[in-house]
Amino acid sequence: MNERETVLSALMQDAYDIHIHSAPSHFPRKGNDLELLQRAEEQGMKGIVLKSHYDSTASRAMLVNSIAGTRAKAFGGVALNWAVGGLNPDAVECCGRLGGKIVWMPTADAMNAYIYKGEWTAFTRQPRLSLLDENGCLKRVVHDILDVAKEQGMTVATGHINPTESLLLCREGVERNVKMVLTHPEFPCTACSIELQKKLAAKGVMIEKLWFNVGNGLVSADYMAETIREVGAEHCVMATDRGQLAREWPVEGLRLFMGAMLDRGISEAAIRTMTHDNLSVFFNSVLFF
Repeated sequence: MNERETVLSALMQDAYDIHIHSAPSHFPRKGNDLELLQRAEEQGMKGIVLKSHYDSTASRAMLVNSIAGTRAKAFGGVALNWAVGGLNPDAVECCGRLGGKIVWMPTADAMNAYIYKGEWTAFTRQPRLSLLDENGCLKRVVHDILDVAKEQGMTVATGHINPTESLLLCREGVERNVKMVLTHPEFPCTACSIELQKKLAAKGVMIEKLWFNVGNGLVSADYMAETIREVGAEHCVMATDRGQLAREWPVEGLRLFMGAMLDRGISEAAIRTMTHDNLSVFFNSVLFF
């Protein structure tokens, strides 16, 4: 093993990935919950968060942990699409009571996703979801969701809403002392300027950096490294958003992401901050234990 591979292997030890898609799913996936957790264990990782667009993964995480018996642990969350009632505080509490750690605002059913991509959701009976009322303010139910997430010790992520919604949501979340994550700001559907990322980071919002956007050629690795330098590694988390059937395994994606950033001058210490320290510190050792 050469020096570079030794460094990457060391970085994978005790790392986390908070954005992984697994089977069972309404979309084709690379592997199921157990397979992804076992691969994380093989790499020496400490935890992964299972994401589904349509159901809570909290109970799935509990089950796979009991079966796998691994040091690495799976954690769950819930995306607030129509399959769980949309902007539904009860879905948040239900997930939280089963140990769920992340609430994603609407993804597949977000009005913003529909405007950008058209129909890609598995369910099309309901109108697309917006966080804003007719006056351009956050809906009352969004405040309720933030309060429930705080009560349950959960983190709120922006999902696939637009930058205006994200800004208002994150401001309100920070005001209510809720842990907030700006979801994949380099994804075209949810693209946020570096200036907006820096503005939210200054308020205490964690900025998610995803291998998906680099690996799929949506942004260059050079640009991703630039955003990390501009925003500051202390304000960022690295994850993969992998699990797509035709792509590499999430653990391989995380290793590739680390390598790509190393090659562009992001230090080992900065990568460790974004894959280890920020996750355990920002989530107050609640998300991962």
